[in-house]
Amino acid sequence: MVEIHSFFEKLLDGDKQAILIAASTYFILMGLMSLIYQLRVKSWPMTVGTLETAEISRWGVPRPPSDQTYATKVEYTYTVNGEHYTGKRLSPWQIFVTYNLKFVIKWQMSRIIKTSADEVTVFYNPASPDKSYLIKPNTTSIITTIILFGLPAVLLLLEAGL
Repeated sequence: MVEIHSFFEKLLDGDKQAILIAASTYFILMGLMSLIYQLRVKSWPMTVGTLETAEISRWGVPRPPSDQTYATKVEYTYTVNGEHYTGKRLSPWQIFVTYNLKFVIKWQMSRIIKTSADEVTVFYNPASPDKSYLIKPNTTSIITTIILFGLPAVLLLLEAGL
């Protein structure tokens, strides 16, 4: 108990090693949670839905275009076991970009699988069919997640002298 108290005192005093440990631990835990979630979503079944909206929209406070933040806006309908649902989530990776990086969102939206002009593949949670995505995590997104939470782990090990 005294060691934990001492760690938090060091953290509040701005000790570099304590900050590194706390930040690394946070990123490692969030990365592991994200990885587990992506692996779960990857196994979700699919159905065919109707794409109502798929666009890049302004996000946040309105600003001049060069300073504006952008995100995807999608809406689709689908049916599972005779029940009708409306979805608004594109991917487990929610991306926000500036005007100059809008191509990243365009690339992400190009990964929507269209089965016809207005029909798309919808991936839904079998335990809760109202939760869905148009894009499932792929190997690249899983590797990216591992790298993003792996780097703080490596930094933590290097700082510890291992």
